[in-house]
Amino acid sequence: MKKILFIASISTFISINAQNINQSVNRFFYELNFRPKKDSARMDRAIAILDITGEKSVYQDDSFGDINEKSINAQLDKIDKKKEFDDFSNFMKKPKFTYKIVKKYPAMTLQYNDNISLEGNFAYEETREFNWKILPEKEMIGEYNTQKATTEFGGRLWTAWFSTSIVFSDGPYKFYGLPGLIVKLEDAEKDYSWILIGNSKVNSSDDEDSNVKIISKQKFTNALKLFKQDPFRELRVLMDKIPAASKNSIKMPGTNSTISEYVSKQENFVKDMFNSNDNPIEK
Repeated sequence: MKKILFIASISTFISINAQNINQSVNRFFYELNFRPKKDSARMDRAIAILDITGEKSVYQDDSFGDINEKSINAQLDKIDKKKEFDDFSNFMKKPKFTYKIVKKYPAMTLQYNDNISLEGNFAYEETREFNWKILPEKEMIGEYNTQKATTEFGGRLWTAWFSTSIVFSDGPYKFYGLPGLIVKLEDAEKDYSWILIGNSKVNSSDDEDSNVKIISKQKFTNALKLFKQDPFRELRVLMDKIPAASKNSIKMPGTNSTISEYVSKQENFVKDMFNSNDNPIEK
């Protein structure tokens, strides 16, 4: 039961996936500044990563790069051997966004993955063409010579600065299709702004998309809406199988909270995370 609670809890934030450790990956780091609330001047910040291989790219919150099968298995082994584990919130960063976007080369099929259920890994697929207008303006951004381009997408007007010295025709979020990597991207209202801040070579890449269950975009959107309204609905089914006396007296291993208190705390955190943003990229 401890394993079930541990896995079900962290599944609210991440999916447990195998890692392909043999594939060379070009990893690009973007700083994302965004306005989470439409009627607020407050800006928030996140670090996003774009992993590019010869077959695909994967865009996600950088915090998910620190949580992998190895670290999770270490926690499960600790439960088995010592009957305890550290509160997982102590070893994972809090993500600013939970979705993952996979672009499959060369057809550029977009796969959008987010938490909609504890029962598996779901996503929708779409093909999208960006009607870029490449302009003559050029600008030095960091170490890169870049050129300006504009497009409309998701109810917003976007300005991108791309560099032909980085040969990948890709970029943050769903954006792609320019003759070089997007170095900087922002909408006209400056609600969302990405800028490339670094890159590296890594020897592992998330390879979960082979296990994804593809459903229609409408079905996915409806399920995501319900999940955000009540993200712990499925976990409560498991909780109902635990006697009330146990839930209210037994401490979660590695914490000072009872099972009920711990689950309630995590539920409130997830709801707060979902409710913190009412200003989506795609209006």
